Amino acid sequence: MKKQLLITALFFSFISVSAQQKKYPQEAIDLNNRAMEIRIHNLSNKDSIAKVLNMLDKAIALDKSYITAYGNKVNILLSEEEYDKAIKTLDEAIKYNPEQHGFYLLKAKALEEQGQSEEALAFYKKALETCENQMRKNPAVGSFLDSYFLKYCIYGIDTPVNEVISAIPTSFTDEQRKTVTRFLDMVDSFKKYKDGFVKNGSLPLNQK
Repeated sequence: MKKQLLITALFFSFISVSAQQKKYPQEAIDLNNRAMEIRIHNLSNKDSIAKVLNMLDKAIALDKSYITAYGNKVNILLSEEEYDKAIKTLDEAIKYNPEQHGFYLLKAKALEEQGQSEEALAFYKKALETCENQMRKNPAVGSFLDSYFLKYCIYGIDTPVNEVISAIPTSFTDEQRKTVTRFLDMVDSFKKYKDGFVKNGSLPLNQK
């Protein structure tokens, strides 16, 4: 259950990231897609996990900036509690994608899972800074939701759902607005969102 909640939470970090993808090599895209098909059908099979990770590594080797493959690899490593490997992968992802807030957010989550609160806080702040820059340049659902989530992680600010809805950018399409409201219906609050995957309590990092 914990793993599923973690994967659900991480998914939203990559909505905006994936929407900004450049054109990647078709071979890399095919490898990524096949890897995730195998993953979906063999969630608990250790041999298939190794195969999937190998395919994702090959996809990344074809294009070192391939955001989706990095995200999928990190999600798998985190779900398997392979935090050191996840952090190493995120360091590479950040090197080639320094403007993607999702990678800083994922690294903060991995560090927090390891009990490294001070290090995690620094990356949560970096994620928020990058996220807000993204929102100014190109508002997207993932960046919008993550900005509220990050403010809770760092400062303990749990914004009421009605305030989040009222702050939805006017540039959002009807479908984007529906995505935001569906997510808010699911999590109820950003405090609950955080409780879903943090195993060491729900206090924001600056209060731990």
